[in-house]
Amino acid sequence: MNTLKNSAVFIFVLLLSFSSQAQKDSINTVVNDSIQASILQEFNSKLLEIEQQRVADSIKKEDLQSRLELLSTSDNLEKQELLKQLNAIEEQKKQRLAEKKARIQMLRKTAIGFPVIGVLGDTFFL
Repeated sequence: MNTLKNSAVFIFVLLLSFSSQAQKDSINTVVNDSIQASILQEFNSKLLEIEQQRVADSIKKEDLQSRLELLSTSDNLEKQELLKQLNAIEEQKKQRLAEKKARIQMLRKTAIGFPVIGVLGDTFFL
């Protein structure tokens, strides 16, 4: 009976020691998570803004192209103006793409990877 009682006390103390170790890093994790959440929220808002601009530019580009096709050959001045606007839209598109690539590179540098064991038992990093 004494061994059963001693075993139960030992298991209880062992469980308490594991739970106390799990509590130690929770403060740092919460601070880190809130910082990451604010960065993620800022990134998502910028991404939404870029996506809205892309959609607006696509609509404008399509409108300019249709107007350009309807013009006669004698309207060279207006054609040049429309082509200039189309080129400006293309430049904005290239600039946005460069910004996206720069953000992705920044995230690759700052994100901390961690090993994940796959279904087949192989390890890859996220």
